[in-house]
Amino acid sequence: MKFFACIFAVPAVVLLALTGCDQPTAPAPEAPGVLQGQITDRTFLPANGATLTAELCNHGPFCNDKPRLIFDVVLNQDMSVALTATFYADSQRCAVAGSNGGPVRANTEAIFTIDFMLFDPDGYFLCPLPQRTTKMVVELWQTQPNQTSRTFPRAGAQPLLTREFAHGYTFVPE
Repeated sequence: MKFFACIFAVPAVVLLALTGCDQPTAPAPEAPGVLQGQITDRTFLPANGATLTAELCNHGPFCNDKPRLIFDVVLNQDMSVALTATFYADSQRCAVAGSNGGPVRANTEAIFTIDFMLFDPDGYFLCPLPQRTTKMVVELWQTQPNQTSRTFPRAGAQPLLTREFAHGYTFVPE
């Protein structure tokens, strides 16, 4: 009987040693942090409800350079980003706007300004003018480091953050 006890005990000890049951294990590496952040409105000029004219711009499309939409962005990670704002009449897009790209440092407020909007970015008007918009959707997009030009997202890209504002303008043709 002593022989059989040794035969069963030795494999059990070897099995425990191989599985590390008697050894402390190192903690699993942490997964990369989930991006968290906030987009806050600072200044909207002109005021909600103002009328803006779709003017022929120097470089071809119809635009307006009167708005000054200023936002604060705070993220929990360092990242290069840019903002876009899209103006809607119900569910129809009527104008798009974008900020210059820039770095955001983790847990530090960064300020982004949108100072132009386009009414026909693809060569045709997004909605018939005149049109009253009632909703502005602001989206935060990742950009390349040191990218400073106004940025519109590439096809298929997904925004990092989105915030909707009950803010609109009446857009009229020139």
